[in-house]
Amino acid sequence: MLEKLIKFAEYFPYCVTIVDVKQTGRPCLYANKKFFENTGYHPQEAIGRNLAFLQGEATQEESRNFMRKAFRDGAACIQDLINYKKDGTPFLNRLLMVPLEQANRGTHIYIGIQNDVTESRGFEHDNTLLSKVTDGEIKHHINNALTIIFFTLESNLRKAKSPEEIQHSILLLTQTFSRINEFVLNAENISELDNFDPSSPMKN
Repeated sequence: MLEKLIKFAEYFPYCVTIVDVKQTGRPCLYANKKFFENTGYHPQEAIGRNLAFLQGEATQEESRNFMRKAFRDGAACIQDLINYKKDGTPFLNRLLMVPLEQANRGTHIYIGIQNDVTESRGFEHDNTLLSKVTDGEIKHHINNALTIIFFTLESNLRKAKSPEEIQHSILLLTQTFSRINEFVLNAENISELDNFDPSSPMKN
């Protein structure tokens, strides 16, 4: 699973990180190229470090504790928190963390999906609604989409022979990426996403 994740993560149109929660300090194992665009840090500057280095004085302790508990419980979570770019500029980061189980190893890695939402939301944030989004709700929406990306679409791309088949698979991949982010950016309105289907066509 980890190899598949890294293979596809570079194609994600938003920041993706992978952390190992079983190792001391929960080090980052991987960051895609969007990490640099979001933070100013080259991905290699993050590898081996706890991503808490992005936090600072304006990062709410309540959000930190909420996420630590999720890691201890092996649960998925989503929070808005103030992070800092390499040049010291603060930004509001919507961070989704989802545990991934590996065969015979249990849960030890998390995939993180990050969005800089400063432009649309400013710095004022209240995680009350996001904190109510349950582990089960997140996994239901996100794991289904990740399964489509890692298995169904990978198989389709491998079998595709004509340009049309390849283009169709790429379109489905792009739509699935977009559907994941639709959930992430609107997670506090979970009741409106009850019929969320990561494999359904995007509306124009």
